[in-house]
Amino acid sequence: MQVTALDGRTVDVGRRWAPWRLRTPGFQAVRDANPLDLVSRSRDAGALVFDLVVAAIRVLVVGGGLVVGFVFLALQVLVFVLVVPVVTVLRLIGVLPWVVEARSGDQVLGTGRARGWHDSEELVREMAADVQFGRHVGSGSAQPITRSW
Repeated sequence: MQVTALDGRTVDVGRRWAPWRLRTPGFQAVRDANPLDLVSRSRDAGALVFDLVVAAIRVLVVGGGLVVGFVFLALQVLVFVLVVPVVTVLRLIGVLPWVVEARSGDQVLGTGRARGWHDSEELVREMAADVQFGRHVGSGSAQPITRSW
C-alpha cells in the first residue's frame, strides 16, 4: 500500500515476502575502472607495452570480480526460489509471522510482525495510517514503528 507522509515522501507499506532482502553486488568499481587510462600516458614503446600488460591485468581483475558478483547473485536467486515458497506456506498457515515494513526508497522506516494473513493486513493498514499522520521514523521526535500481534 502506498501512502504519502506529511513531509511529502511516498512510503510503501507491505509484507516482506522473502525472509531476507536480496543484495545486489555493487558495480561502481567496474564502471569507474578504465583499463586504458595508463596507455594514454605512455611516452615510448617500452612504456606502452608495460602499460598494456598492466591494463590487461586490470581487466582480468575487474572481470573476475564481476564474475564472482554474478555467481553470488545467481546463488542468492536460487536459494530465494527454493526457500520463499516454503516460508510463504508457513506464513499463510500461521506458523511463521509476516514481517510488515514501511519503506521510503531504500530506507526502512519501521517494521512489525503479525501472524496470519488477516492480522498482517490489519497491521499494514495501521502502519499506513501511522505514516500518513506523521507517527513514523524521520519526522523528528516520532518513535520508530514497531508492532507485534
